Amino acid sequence: MYFSAPPNPTDDTPATGERGAALVEYALLLGLIALLCIGGLTAVGRGMSAELDQASASMAAGASTDAPDAVDAKEAAKLAEEKAKATKKAAEDKAKVEKAAAEDKAKVEKKAAEDEAKAEKAAAEDKAKAEK
Repeated sequence: MYFSAPPNPTDDTPATGERGAALVEYALLLGLIALLCIGGLTAVGRGMSAELDQASASMAAGASTDAPDAVDAKEAAKLAEEKAKATKKAAEDKAKVEKAAAEDKAKVEKKAAEDEAKAEKAAAEDKAKAEK
């Protein structure tokens, strides 16, 4: 019968469960960072929209009453078109950020699953060696 040596108390390698826990912590941190980025970009987009609305209103209020109505209508249409383009661009940027965050999250989850499978396999091998 073979006996294995007792565990070395000075061994600094983490236990299998600790490695998995650290990986989960990293995944949670990455998810939190992604959520913060999305929230920050959303807040910036809303702030810019409010400022553009205010600028548009102040420009409309400061328009000369001597100008022909046709010119005012053209300028108003142009401003509305620019605002629509800016809003569309902000929505596209937000969608890109959300897509990137989802892809990053999927990669982290896949890596976590792979690492967990490796850790379980290593633990099973260690157990098999210990039983021999």
